[in-house]
Amino acid sequence: MEFFDVKIRKTVYRIKPIRRKRKSMQIEIEPDGKIKVVAPIGMPICLVKSFVESKVGWVEKTMNKLDQMDWIRLDDFKNSPCESLESVEDRMKAKAESVLKERLCLYGKSMGIQPNKVIVKSQKKRWGSCSSSGIIRLNWKCVLLKPEVMDYIIVHELCHLREMNHSKLFWKEVEKILPDYKDRQDQLKKIKFEC
Repeated sequence: MEFFDVKIRKTVYRIKPIRRKRKSMQIEIEPDGKIKVVAPIGMPICLVKSFVESKVGWVEKTMNKLDQMDWIRLDDFKNSPCESLESVEDRMKAKAESVLKERLCLYGKSMGIQPNKVIVKSQKKRWGSCSSSGIIRLNWKCVLLKPEVMDYIIVHELCHLREMNHSKLFWKEVEKILPDYKDRQDQLKKIKFEC
C-alpha cells in the first residue's frame, strides 16, 4: 500500500496518491475536506510527499475558504429519502424554468426593459449571462438559492441590457433596483454546489 501522512491544521491526513500517466503533480481539496493528490506513474513516493508538504500553506488556506462557504446539495431538496438525485434535478429544472422567467419578467417590467430571449439551462461556471443581442441565459441552479440572491442575479443580467460591462454606470443601474446589492453579491460569492 502506497501512502504517507501529512499534518495539516493540527490534523494528520493519510494520503494515498492517485497514479496517472502525466508529468506533473496536482492537489485538489474536495468539498468534504478530503485531500486528493494526483502524481505521475513511477514518481518516488518521497517526492510526492515532499511536494504535498511544500503546499501545506495553500491546502490550509483552501480548506479555510471551504469552511466559510455555504454548500448547497441536491440531497437537501429530496421529497423523500428514496428519491434519486436525477429525479430531484429534473424536478428543480422544471421549476426553475417558470420561476426564473417569472421573476425576470417582473423585474424587467419595473425597470422598463425586457430581453429578446431567456434561456434557462445548466452552466458549470456561470449563474447567468447576457449577450449583446439581448439574450439572457440563467443557470437553473439559481432556483436553489435564497430568493434575494436569485433576484440579484436576475437584476444583474437585466442591467447588462443597458450596460454591457461592469462600469460605474452598470453598478449604479443595479443599485437603483437593489440598494443592498453588495450584501447579496457577498452572499453569492460564498455559495458552492455539491451535486
